[in-house]
Amino acid sequence: MIGCSLTQFIYSFETTKGDLFPKQYVDALNQFADNLDPMPVSMSKAIIAQELLLKDGETFEDVFSEFDEEPLGAASIAQVHRAVLSEKYGFREVAVKIQRPSIESKLMGDIANLKTIAKLFRHVDASPVDYYTIFSELENQLQDEFDFSKEAKAMDQIYNSLAITMSADGSKTTTAAELPIVMPRSVPELVTKRVLVMDFIKGTPLSRMQKKMEESGIKPGSMESKLFGRKFVESLTEVFGRTILGTGLFHADPHPGNIMITDDGDIGLIDFGQVKQLTPSYRDTIAKIIIALDERKGAGEDDFESNELLGKLILDLGVELHKDAKHEAGAAIAMWLFDGSVENLPGGYDVGKLSPDSPVKEIKEFPQDLVLVARSVVMIKAFSNRFQIRWSLAEKWAPIARKMIHDSASTDGRYLLHDYPFAGRVRNLKKRIKKRSANFAKTLLVRMPPRIRSLIASALIQ
Repeated sequence: MIGCSLTQFIYSFETTKGDLFPKQYVDALNQFADNLDPMPVSMSKAIIAQELLLKDGETFEDVFSEFDEEPLGAASIAQVHRAVLSEKYGFREVAVKIQRPSIESKLMGDIANLKTIAKLFRHVDASPVDYYTIFSELENQLQDEFDFSKEAKAMDQIYNSLAITMSADGSKTTTAAELPIVMPRSVPELVTKRVLVMDFIKGTPLSRMQKKMEESGIKPGSMESKLFGRKFVESLTEVFGRTILGTGLFHADPHPGNIMITDDGDIGLIDFGQVKQLTPSYRDTIAKIIIALDERKGAGEDDFESNELLGKLILDLGVELHKDAKHEAGAAIAMWLFDGSVENLPGGYDVGKLSPDSPVKEIKEFPQDLVLVARSVVMIKAFSNRFQIRWSLAEKWAPIARKMIHDSASTDGRYLLHDYPFAGRVRNLKKRIKKRSANFAKTLLVRMPPRIRSLIASALIQ
């Protein structure tokens, strides 16, 4: 059995870098993932009883006042049911994630077999990427995905890292209103290795969003679609920038089934079974690449000093290039990854992912630590292309990178962030005003006729 997590892993790469896996394989795996049979509800309740109830002597009704028998989704590792907790637990509407029996040994056996096959073709020139590295990273990530208590801890850590803002006097405050996305919180007393109870997020998965937009009269390519696309890309950019460069702990499975558009029009992120923790030194190197790219703005493609610096930093990340790679290959890879606004790469490389002149072809080995960073980065780039938005992650992440470098005090004055208290207060005030204005505008737009909505969206885009 090939697990759904593997299918989602391949699908998320396919939506970003379509030459990694043959299209016919991706289509077949996606079809397989969409048609997994759910566990019988009697089995789901039996697992819940074994995990949550027996130790405290509670009945099922003591915990849940409602429990939908039809699951919201069924994947190979687990399935999820909507429920409402009892009065004892605050009548909270929740999603209940239940692990399938004996799934760990089956799925890890699949990954081991894939690694064995990939190793045979590791040095075949026709292969677009080192699949062995990709499957090795997937194996590492999946080992934690079978323990839902670890998922709950990671989910809460990421939530807290996004909710914390720094005030002018250096103290930290936590406010959910400032989060760039909506994400669930766990119910700590209802979490075990095989069962996870968390907030239920009402919305539509991104994988089904296009159909919903068309039903609402919003056509692909329209100004309304582009306005939505800009908000969507901005939210993902901020979330991954703050988590990758901030704490280094980030959501590592951002496929379209795990990204939601809530009923309120916000962006949601679910399923934190796969997360990645980067070391401080690795984050430091990524931050330096982001800053170097941002400082390079306006320079020509033959800027030797910038290209030299970027090439060195890419190698510091552990990327190994072919011996005959051009001198500018490292710089071109950095731009290809982190700056979608660049049209001409140094060394004559092509930005097109399928081009024979793509700088990615120069990569001999890709470090495991960078696999999931690249997956998130290229995903954001792909969505900006889909919505026809010129987007530079380097430009958007540069303030976060500078603050990270400043706080770690690990580099010279060129990368220092001049972050004065007054400037911090002004930025926080602007964020609050922007948030309230956006909510008010969103309420008005929803109530307007489609033609008026389109005109307003057009004006906002321009």
